[in-house]
Amino acid sequence: MRAKGITTAVWAAVACLCGWALGAVYGYHPAQAAQMSAAKEAAPAPGATSGSLQVSIQPAKSSFAGGEKMTFRTQLRNAGDADLILNLGFMLANGKKQYPTAVTLVITDSAGKKRKLQLKGPAGIAGRVDDLLVPLPVGAAYVLETRLSDYCCLETMEFRIEPASGQYTIAAAYKGEGPKYVNSDTEGVRLISVLTGEVTSDTSAFSVAAK
Repeated sequence: MRAKGITTAVWAAVACLCGWALGAVYGYHPAQAAQMSAAKEAAPAPGATSGSLQVSIQPAKSSFAGGEKMTFRTQLRNAGDADLILNLGFMLANGKKQYPTAVTLVITDSAGKKRKLQLKGPAGIAGRVDDLLVPLPVGAAYVLETRLSDYCCLETMEFRIEPASGQYTIAAAYKGEGPKYVNSDTEGVRLISVLTGEVTSDTSAFSVAAK
């Protein structure tokens, strides 16, 4: 059992480090479950707005048990009066694998210590790569189910994010860039007007109970 645990930890470290290294070149991280939702009739989620893009993140619940899988709802909402196109990252296998690399997290503990989190990634990329372009009509929102177990912190060399008991805040950041992966059959992607720049959400509080 110990050998199995060590092997799992090693593979997690390799995936995170390789993901970071390739991300410097390709700008990717693992995909998370996402959905498009019409939000005109729903109350806007609280968050920071840059221009017409509003970013917010909310915990699935206000308090998690120690060792429990922690999930959050990250929302990118078009709060303006013009349609938008976001570049969330990249896709592999002709869209079968989607990696929203443009979204990162920052967790702050009660002592004020901040950790910037990046998504873990596969150890390598082979084959076709496409931009993960997401149309965002006026009033619509793109929602990511964000799991801390999918993230790592390279600054502290943590490959499993398991916050100790205590009080925390979390924020999500979106950094938009223009199309980067232009294939011979997608030359027209260069003409697409993508929202660029960085938007950081307001912070949301959550707590972790002792095990």
